[in-house]
Amino acid sequence: MTDNDIVKANDILSKFDFFGGQRAGRELWNEKPVGVQDEDIKNFSKDVAFLKDFINHQKAEIERLRSDNKILS
Repeated sequence: MTDNDIVKANDILSKFDFFGGQRAGRELWNEKPVGVQDEDIKNFSKDVAFLKDFINHQKAEIERLRSDNKILS
């Protein structure tokens, strides 16, 4: 994972925070045409998949480092 991936993950979470936690975000979304809403849903799914991959990659890296540390001890 790169620094850009970390920035992207934070951007996604900021977007989720705005639209998920604020009535204004939901109201703006509801006013969009159905085609735009469908695209937003598709992008949301891509964002969730990215975050899952990012978290799983970080978890695997932590586990690898712990394993390496045990070997060195």
